[in-house]
Formats: sequence, structure tokens, C-alpha cells
Amino acid sequence: MSRRLEEILSNPEMQYLINNANNIENIQKYLPILSELAKKVKKHNTWFIEGLARCRVPYKDIEKYIDLDEILIDNCSIVGNIEIIRQLRNQKQDYQDYYVSSVIDIVCKTSEKTLEQTNKIEEYLTEKKYKYRFLPPDIYVIEFKSPNIKIPNQFGVYRYIDTEIEKQNLRIYFLIAAENNIIIRRNSIIEVVYIENFALFSLLFKFYRYTEKDKKDLEKYEKSREGLEKIIDKGFHEKDLEKIMKIFGKEERDKIMKKIKSYVDSHPDTIYKKLLELNIWFYRAY
Repeated sequence: MSRRLEEILSNPEMQYLINNANNIENIQKYLPILSELAKKVKKHNTWFIEGLARCRVPYKDIEKYIDLDEILIDNCSIVGNIEIIRQLRNQKQDYQDYYVSSVIDIVCKTSEKTLEQTNKIEEYLTEKKYKYRFLPPDIYVIEFKSPNIKIPNQFGVYRYIDTEIEKQNLRIYFLIAAENNIIIRRNSIIEVVYIENFALFSLLFKFYRYTEKDKKDLEKYEKSREGLEKIIDKGFHEKDLEKIMKIFGKEERDKIMKKIKSYVDSHPDTIYKKLLELNIWFYRAY
């Protein structure tokens, strides 16, 4: 370990962050020291470890035991495939056999809403008499190999809940985080963002990544054309659009539009044609 990295990790401010990783209200105040830590992580021999037994489960298994509509509060949004399916599920029964992650990521607009969302989930699980426990913040860690030191990779206000539904032999994890939380990755530092229409953002991310699985997912979503159209037509609020333009730089936005056009070329009647209107949003600043 370099002397500078040792100095950062032993700094009282850094020690406070490590010891209180998921209970820090004013996390932006600590952005300078976390940014410096992130630079050192990039240069040193480190591992990123996830301590969850993440797997893929049928959406119907989650829906049978967890009412996502009931537990989700205002100013909190679910992220990823599961949110797309949640909004499309009433359109077609086909989605009942669709597989999603056993980890349910929820982002809330404020730290207060994050704690309120946590309480709502806890009350629901208690009412249903499901086994659950809160997990420590070091479930996701950065591990330095020399010497062996582990620290959380997220700082701010967040909670991890491990839920066991015995009758189904099903384990679900809730990850609830506040906007502006800071996450350290191997090559970067990112800030958690809250976007009201995370379903639309998740669609865009599929075009950004555009693997074979993503293409199949996009095709499957079109079976619920009406529901998909509602997601797209809802669009983004001004503030959310500004966040998205920070997440995706011009090169990334170009890539997304190129993949959308490629999909439209091979699927002439696709509802995703509407996404081409994103050109107006994506490039108006240029």
C-alpha cells in the first residue's frame, strides 16, 4: 500500500465515512476525499466483492409474494428490468414467466424518503410474516490486497434488506439508496441519481448496452405495445433529462441513437420509433 493511500484510509474523516457508510446525510461534503480514494483504488490491486446470493427468478414468483405497487412510495423508483415488467405486466400474461434479478434496487429522491421507503418495506414484510434482516453496509466492498483491508463501496444513506420467503424457497434483496449517494467503482466514482421514469431510462440503457439478450428483451416488451407506449410517452422531466445527459456523454448518446435506429431498421413497425424523438432532447444543448 502506498503511503498516500495509507494516509487517506487512516484519515479521521475517512474513518468516519467507513464506520458510518450508510448513515451519512451530507455525503457531498465528503466528495473530495472520496474522489481521492477512488483515484487510488484505480491504481492499486483491489477487488470489488458482492456479498449477496444474486440470481434470476421468475417475475411471477416475486409478484406472488411481494406487491411492489403496495410497497413503493412517492419519490422512490425501482430500477431495471423489474420496473419495466412491473409496468407492463397487466398487458400480457407472457411476462409471468419472465426472469428478473432477485435484487430489487430502489432509488429515492431524498434521504428522508429513503428511510420512509425502508420503513414501508419493513412494515410490509412484518405484516406478511416473512423472515428478513438488515444487512451491514460492507455487503458490497472494496478489498485492498496488500494489506488486506475491506471498506464499503457506497457512502450516503442506504439500506440492504435480506428477505426469505420459506414456502417458495425464495430469497429477495431490497437495496434502497438515496439520490447523491457516492459509489466507488474500479475506474470511476459515480453519484446515485433519482429518475422518476426509471422504466424509460432502463429501456435506453438496453439500447446503450445492446447485447443479444437486450435485443430479445426489447422484442419481448413489444408484446405489450400499449404499456410500452405509455412508458415512452411519459418521457422525462426537465431535471431528470439534465441528469441523463450527465450520465451519458455525447459519445454515449450517439451510440444509443445509433442502436435505436438499427433496431428500427430491422423492426419497421416497432413502437421504439418514438424513441428517435430523443434526438431533440439529447442534442438540444449542442
